Order: sequence, then structure tokens, then C-alpha cells
Amino acid sequence: MKWLDYEAIEHISYGAAILASGGGGDPYIGKIMAQRAIAEHGTIQLVTLDELQPE
Repeated sequence: MKWLDYEAIEHISYGAAILASGGGGDPYIGKIMAQRAIAEHGTIQLVTLDELQPE
């Protein structure tokens, strides 16, 4: 299990800007929205498919 925090979102935003190379637009708005959600609700938990229940 992994957790995304404020700093991780910052790093993801940089990677998205480089890898998308203009194909998806500026990731700034998405970054701000994700960081605001973390500020209001806490870190985001990521789970793998193996960690999910079958149903």
C-alpha cells in the first residue's frame, strides 16, 4: 500500500508535464485540486489490484 501526500503530488505534476509534452495541457490545475483535497481530507491511499476484494 502506498500513500500520496502533498509532496508526491508535486512530483507527479512535474512528471506529467514532461511525459505529456503538451498533449494533455498544463497539469497545474489538477495539481492544485489534488493538493487541496489532501489538505482537506488527508493523504490519498493507493492500493494495487491484488489488495482489492474480488467483489
